[in-house]
Amino acid sequence: MIHKRKKRRPAKLVLFYALIFLCTAFTVAAQRATHNLRVKAYVLSSSGQTVRSPDFKARNTLGQPTPIGTSFSPGFRVTAGLQPITMQRGAVLTAETGDINGDGSIDVLDIVVVVNHILGTQTLTGEALDRANCNGDDVIDILDALSIVNVILGYIPGCPGADFKPVVTQEVREFFKSLQYYLTRDEYAKFTTLFREHVEIPTEYSLGQNYPNPFNPTTDIRYQIPDVRSPIHTTLKIYNVLGQEVRTLVDMEKEPGYYAVTWNGRDNEGRQAASGVYFYRLTAGDYTATRRMVLMK
Repeated sequence: MIHKRKKRRPAKLVLFYALIFLCTAFTVAAQRATHNLRVKAYVLSSSGQTVRSPDFKARNTLGQPTPIGTSFSPGFRVTAGLQPITMQRGAVLTAETGDINGDGSIDVLDIVVVVNHILGTQTLTGEALDRANCNGDDVIDILDALSIVNVILGYIPGCPGADFKPVVTQEVREFFKSLQYYLTRDEYAKFTTLFREHVEIPTEYSLGQNYPNPFNPTTDIRYQIPDVRSPIHTTLKIYNVLGQEVRTLVDMEKEPGYYAVTWNGRDNEGRQAASGVYFYRLTAGDYTATRRMVLMK
């Protein structure tokens, strides 16, 4: 009996069919991509409708960046967080203030750009200059860099505009120290000097009024620790009207600086606190201060 060998398809032919399949799949995905834009530091705005998402970058399903200035027709769907939203009017994709390089993410690379502008080694113009004006005073300086770092570290949700005083914490200082890996030795030395000249260390303890107040569901509490010889043990606790502790927000050693902490309206067990009046107390060494706030539902 003679056995015939099965003819094997050449490897090139198999590869050819595979490429056709992949191209077809990419074409279908590309058609769907226009309806799956995910926004991070970008802003989709249209006649009073603005969509901003802190969770995703502005990239389509193929992982390709969507360029600034892209226009979208009414009915375009955008994912903001986990919530799909259909735009009711036409929209234009723009970069958010703080995203200086326009890559859809506010990060250390934007800080490097604004620092180079401050030092005079790079000149920002046009929209990039506008996006660097994080504190809204029309002057690009160390305060803008500090404000952008506050955004990156999550102290504030976005560039705050005028009259904002950036929080300067040990975490902020450590962030700026990382710039030594992005700048030349001379540039980093100049920036360090500039940073020390413009960033004041508090001269006294202070506990600020929470904001917003009344609030629901979260509020921010700011406080400051003056220049002391060594880190000082600091606590920030919340009490109800009966004097019972509800939540401990801070209980650790703190360096001199400006700080901010957020209370989400929950107690130490993670349970939602009831509506009403609460008191928050800062204790640092011999210093103690208490303020009143109102949680509303």
